[in-house]
Amino acid sequence: MEKKKLTTKKVKTKDESKTVTIKKKETVTPSSEEKKETDSLTLGLSLPILKNKETVQKLLEAGMHFGHKVSRRHPKMAPFIFTEKGGFHIIDVVKTIDMLNSACNFLVNAASKGYIIIVSTKKQAYDGVISAAKRCGAYYVVNRWPGGLFTNLSVLRKSIEKLDVVEKQLLEGVWNRTKKELLLMKRELQRLYRLYSGLRGIKSFPTAVVLIDPKREHVVVREAKKLKIPIVALVDTNCDPSLIDYPVPGNDDAVKSIRLFLDTIANAILIGNKGKGVIHKEIDLQQIDIAIETMAEKMRKKKEESIGVKKAKVIKVGGRKVKIIKKSE
Repeated sequence: MEKKKLTTKKVKTKDESKTVTIKKKETVTPSSEEKKETDSLTLGLSLPILKNKETVQKLLEAGMHFGHKVSRRHPKMAPFIFTEKGGFHIIDVVKTIDMLNSACNFLVNAASKGYIIIVSTKKQAYDGVISAAKRCGAYYVVNRWPGGLFTNLSVLRKSIEKLDVVEKQLLEGVWNRTKKELLLMKRELQRLYRLYSGLRGIKSFPTAVVLIDPKREHVVVREAKKLKIPIVALVDTNCDPSLIDYPVPGNDDAVKSIRLFLDTIANAILIGNKGKGVIHKEIDLQQIDIAIETMAEKMRKKKEESIGVKKAKVIKVGGRKVKIIKKSE
C-alpha cells in the first residue's frame, strides 16, 4: 500500500534573513522488502507450526474456529468441538494446530514420492485452490469432479489428451473447415479446458488427495478409499472425520480459513517436491482467435481461386439481393 509522508522544505524569501518552511505530503511506495513481508502473511503458516499465541491468533482471525449449527453436528466431530455459542459450535483451534502439523508432515513425505491433487468445487475455494496448486506444483480440480479419474484413469486420460490435440490443431492450422466449424472447435477447447485444465499431463495415481469439505466431495472420497489413496481434508462440524486419513478440523466455508489451510498445505508440498512439481500451461485464447481468422481468410481466398471469380454482380430478384458470380473459362 502507498503511504503518505510529511516532508518539510525551507524556502528563502526576498528578504534573506527570513526563511519559510513549507509542509508537503508525498506518497511513498513500499520497498521490495516491505512487499515481501506483506506477501508472506498471505502464504499460510510456516512449518513446523508452533503451538503459541501468534498461531492461535492467526487461526482466529481467519475464522477457522467457526463451526456449523448445533443441529447439523456430526457425532464423530465431538472431540474437536471446544464449546457452543449462539446455536453454533466453536472448533478447538489447538487441536486444529496438532492435526494440521501431522497432515503437513505426511504431505512432505508424500510429495517427495509422487504428486498431490487438490480438489474443491466450492466457489469460496476456487481462487485459493488454483493459486496454491500452481505455487506448489500440484494437480487441481475446481469446477466438476471428472467421475472415474481414479477408478477409470486410462479411459479418462483420452479426454484430457484431447485438450492438447484440439489446442494444437487450432494453433497450427486446420484446413477444409468453415469458420463456423473452427469456432465450434474453439468452444469445445474452452469446455475441455474448464474441466481438465488442472489435470493436463496426469499419467498415474496421486500419492495423496487434499480436499475442502469431504461431505460435498463424497465421490472423490469414495474413489480414493477404493484405491487406498490417503486423504487430507479440511473438515467442518457437519463432516465425518473417520472417512479421512488426516482430518484438519476447521471452517470450510470462509474464504480466509480455506486460503490459510491451502497456503499452509502448499508450503508442505513445496518442501516435499523441492519445487519440482507440475508446471501448468494456460491456453492463449487471443492467439487462437487470430489463428481462426487467418485460417478462415485463407480458405475464403482458396475457394474464390478454385471457382475463378472475375466479377460479382448484385441484382434484385423479388425484393431480395442476389449475387451473380461469373466463372472464368
